[in-house]
Amino acid sequence: MFSKSLVLTLLGFATAKAAEFPYTTLIRSGQPADAEYPFGTGVTAKMDKVLTNVLSGEDYGTWDPMFPDNKTTVEVSNNPDFFSILDAPDGGVIGFVHFESPNPSQIYALGLDQADDGSLKVTSTEPVDFSEYGGAWVLCAGSVTPWGVHLGGEEYEPNAAAFEKSSCLFDSQCEDSLQTLDPYSFGKTIEMLRYFDVYAEDGVTTLDDVKQVYDPYNYGWGVEVQPVSGSSGKGSKWYTTGRLSQELVYVMPNNKTVYITDDGTNVGFFRVELDTPADMSSGTMYAAKLEQKSAENGGDFGLSWVELGSSTQAELKATLDAGLKFSDIFDSVDPVNGTCADGYTSINQGGRGIECIKLVEGQENTAAFFEPRRYGAYLGATTEASKWEGFVYDPYTNKAYTSISDVRYGMEDNMKKGESDDTYDIGGPNAIKLPYNPCGCVYALDMDDNYVATSFTAALCGKPMEEDEDGNSCAFDGISNPDNVARIGKIILIGEDTSAHQNDMVWAWEPETGKLTRVATTPYGSESTGINLYEGKNGYSYLTHVTQHPYGETDTDLVGKDVNPSSEGPEGYVGYWAIPSSEDLEKVLFQEVPVPKTQEEKSKLNVAPIVNEIKSTSSPSSSSTTDSSTPSPMPEPTPSSSAMTLSTMGLLRSRERGMKHVRETLLTQTALIDRHSGEIKKKRERTKYR
Repeated sequence: MFSKSLVLTLLGFATAKAAEFPYTTLIRSGQPADAEYPFGTGVTAKMDKVLTNVLSGEDYGTWDPMFPDNKTTVEVSNNPDFFSILDAPDGGVIGFVHFESPNPSQIYALGLDQADDGSLKVTSTEPVDFSEYGGAWVLCAGSVTPWGVHLGGEEYEPNAAAFEKSSCLFDSQCEDSLQTLDPYSFGKTIEMLRYFDVYAEDGVTTLDDVKQVYDPYNYGWGVEVQPVSGSSGKGSKWYTTGRLSQELVYVMPNNKTVYITDDGTNVGFFRVELDTPADMSSGTMYAAKLEQKSAENGGDFGLSWVELGSSTQAELKATLDAGLKFSDIFDSVDPVNGTCADGYTSINQGGRGIECIKLVEGQENTAAFFEPRRYGAYLGATTEASKWEGFVYDPYTNKAYTSISDVRYGMEDNMKKGESDDTYDIGGPNAIKLPYNPCGCVYALDMDDNYVATSFTAALCGKPMEEDEDGNSCAFDGISNPDNVARIGKIILIGEDTSAHQNDMVWAWEPETGKLTRVATTPYGSESTGINLYEGKNGYSYLTHVTQHPYGETDTDLVGKDVNPSSEGPEGYVGYWAIPSSEDLEKVLFQEVPVPKTQEEKSKLNVAPIVNEIKSTSSPSSSSTTDSSTPSPMPEPTPSSSAMTLSTMGLLRSRERGMKHVRETLLTQTALIDRHSGEIKKKRERTKYR
């Protein structure tokens, strides 16, 4: 028979409820309204406030429909991208959030008050100064180094070759204008000029005016922020990470191997081996070369590495300060009928079609870091990938997972979205030959004992479907245009940046079983970003999630309360789940949220709480739902609305019925033990006084 102490222990276990940890919105763009710098406010090199651009529009200036077309309104970005929670020098925690657009990109330090229950409250908002580096450019995804500093990447680097070749700024001024030769980066360049208090005007501002303040080689680097107090940080750029369309810089657990993903069209995959662990000041740059083994189910590739060159931060800075030009690195000529002149190598990279280049003698190391994609292609590395996005390492399997947002263009075989077109393969090796998949894939990378990737294999792909009336063209039970990836325990979290799901989603994926759970949906027109895990923060772990530009990309007509009473506005959301460190993160479960159906559901941020399989009687915060859309003098953290499917509710009810049976059984056992103990006691007393 059970002992009573054992039964009571089991009874306590059976009576306890599973802990539930809700998602909490910490802050939204523009909050607090009365701060010196409301969250996301644009600032110049002089820390003055950036004004909206007089030349707003599709081709140049800011694209966000919420920005007025004038020069009198202070700009506040609705595009937060990555949120880190770091140890502060004073023993507390500090947050850093970088904003993707518009240029100049901003990074904000958030002073944080951490309560005993793990909840966070913003106490200050302060922009981080990047004036030493010419400001920050299109900051996208981020990570945190093993030694605890915030990293980000400047994506969609300006085309330095086009900048040097241009004779003027605007189309109206000449034929070979920067607007014509670098159409993709032109608008970002016009935006960036505002950092230097230059508001470009067509027919007035000249290219010489631009050259007084702007150098394309200042942008496309990995950026870092170190906490210097409980409310501020010091910004810097690492030239040793190479100048690319940097989506993400990720340092492996050995503190030595650094991966850089490259976002855009016809891009590559890069690795830096640091000379000294945890020291980013010197290293060797490599570019990946893929060898296709199969085209089925997203493809399977061998992966080798092409060494590009070695350098130091000091050497690269000296080269930049000396006034580097593209022609210092490469000689180039235009192709003729798709071929290059003798002595020139044809490459196809960056969505720019065929280029004919020749390395200037002695410029190997300069090319390796200032033009690593071009130089990688020149040496035979693969530059045919499309929108290489997130990256995360899984120590349980010694694999990394990385996302390709959509399988298209250079990844096809002389095709463009399934139609015959050699634009993205001409001049290159055509190493990748896959069927078009607009929904994208997550790939697994096998690692050797030194954390060097040796393979690249599709592990999870989205499933195209016939487009419905709301524009959904990827199946609802799968991913669509995967972007950020992160890990909690053995679960890989996948965030979407898609227009093929009307509402972007976040997924919890278990690679061992293949189980895929939808754990969040974002409002109309927004993007899911900033997913990352932070452990050991004064007794709590934090899983973060950011929602970028609600109503910014689609359904912009539904942002106003007058047409959509359920709208919570266009401001970005920054938030977290708080989990006590005593909980086993390998046991976490996510409740599932349904696909939004109604306008009200599509207008909200819907985030599932985390439930742990290890039973606990404590919870870090309330699970109530409140409206987080209204700015306050200093915003209070607010739990987000959440939902669970009928199947999940059924599971919980079934679990509750089972626990009820266990409790009833244990109570019966306790009563029997009490009765048996009483009978023994009476018998002993009769014997004693006999």
